Amino acid sequence: TDQDFVQIQIHTASKAEISRIQGGFNRLEINYVRKISPQLTPEYIEQAQRVLLKSYDLGDRDPRHLAELGLCECDAGNDDEAKHFLKAAISANVQRPRAYYEYARILFNEYSGNTPSVRFTEKQTTSIIEPLIRMSSQSPALEEAYNLMCRTWLSSQLTPNPEQWDALEKAAFLFPRQANITYSIAKLYAKHDQTESAQKWIARGLNFSTDSNVREQLQELASTL
Repeated sequence: TDQDFVQIQIHTASKAEISRIQGGFNRLEINYVRKISPQLTPEYIEQAQRVLLKSYDLGDRDPRHLAELGLCECDAGNDDEAKHFLKAAISANVQRPRAYYEYARILFNEYSGNTPSVRFTEKQTTSIIEPLIRMSSQSPALEEAYNLMCRTWLSSQLTPNPEQWDALEKAAFLFPRQANITYSIAKLYAKHDQTESAQKWIARGLNFSTDSNVREQLQELASTL
């Protein structure tokens, strides 16, 4: 039927679109070069930035391009520069899970100041969690994003609402072998005095985990309930 077909619009790529594609490939080379020839990394970073900014200077404000610029700055270690581009991209609902994760990660580091015992305020928690919740409806799923979600809730003054609990539990099913996620969920339930749910997730973690350290943490948590 006609519904089985997707209409594809073909057009000649603009200069901005060509720069976006070339810059994206240049960005992907950065981490590879960093591993095999670290002394050449600055040169590859500069090349990716130059090509992507050329498109930006030509007026390209497509959310996909803004995300590419932000991710390029993340790969270059320039979180302050990345934040502006990533915020603009996710404000335009870009379909790029890593853009949401990196923006949330930057906020987490900014608010925590690398202080292990930090307690996020309601506003800070919402700022970090909101892009991660939006990311959870996109593909591919990112394990590091769900780990960040768990860390944020464990350092927050707030209690997750039903939608936010669902996003956390989704992570455990997406990454069943990553018992650290399951442990964090169980710990969070225990923190909010939901003992029965905590026990359920402890049992799940012990069933799946092969990491002796995580298993020990789960058993210690079980003994406190």
